[in-house]
Order: sequence, then C-alpha cells, then structure tokens
Amino acid sequence: MVRLVLNGKSTLGKMYVNNEFFAYTCEDTVRELGPNCKGKVAHETAISYGKYEVILSFSNRFQRYLPLLLNVPCFEGIRIHGGNTAADSEGCILVGAEGDLKTRIWNCASKVASLVTLIKSVEKKEKIWISMEKLSVEATREFVMPKKEKTVRKTRSITAVSTNKKRKAKHV
Repeated sequence: MVRLVLNGKSTLGKMYVNNEFFAYTCEDTVRELGPNCKGKVAHETAISYGKYEVILSFSNRFQRYLPLLLNVPCFEGIRIHGGNTAADSEGCILVGAEGDLKTRIWNCASKVASLVTLIKSVEKKEKIWISMEKLSVEATREFVMPKKEKTVRKTRSITAVSTNKKRKAKHV
C-alpha cells in the first residue's frame, strides 16, 4: 500500500502484497498524532505509520470475517474492507479493484474476498503484517519497494509506503 495522494480530506494509494500490486486503497486523512493521541479527529484520521500484525476475525458490523490490524496506537477495530470514499472508512483501510487516485475507489468486493482468501491460506503457517513507511520526496521520483526484512520465522507482508509530498488541495 503506497500512500500516494494526501489531499486533506482523504488518503489514496495502492496496496502491494509480496511486492506485487494488489488493490487501490482509500483511507481517512493522515494526521500527526501527539502524546495521548492529540490531533486525532474521530472517524476522520488514518492510522499512523508503522508495522502491524494482521489477523482474520469476525466483524459484528459487517457480519463476516475480515482482516483486523492488531495493536494500532490510538485506534481499535481497524479493519481492511470495502468502501468507496474516506466517508466509509472511520480509520480503516478500504480496498478496491479500481481507483481514480483523487477521491475514490470502487469494485471492492472482489479485492476484499481475495485478501480474505489469501490470509486464510497462510495465517496458520505464518504471521501476516502490514507496513506503512514514509519515503522522502526524492525517493518517490523512482519508487522502489522496501526490501523484505530477514526474520527467523516466516512472515507474509502487505507493504504500505507513503510519501512526505503532500498534494495541494482545494478542499483544505
């Protein structure tokens, strides 16, 4: 997941699974969160950069199994699910087969189903992680996926990378 467009109302990007493009993404606005989560706007703030373990668990809200991110500072119940705009997010990561990299994504059901199937196929054998990292503006001119970490046990990763470059937004 590469956070490409930070426009003040939403964050659009692309998700990569094992360094291959998987889906378009949509999140709430990225905000710098201070001590005690200062700066967080409820239901309008994307999760912070970092590395989070992902599991499948039953969602009472969606009445099905969905990916859940564990130990996300300042947030609870962060899931990866379908939706079209940041208004559908409440802090979660939305995925879709198509996106305009401006304000929305669409054709979400197939990507959510594929991600759930992928996680089911490996979750008993290895841990699954999502990583969100910042890249310098210079590094974004020629995007290179981060190198895989060497670990003792097997892991599967969903990579999320962000730029420090913010687009000028008319909405801010």
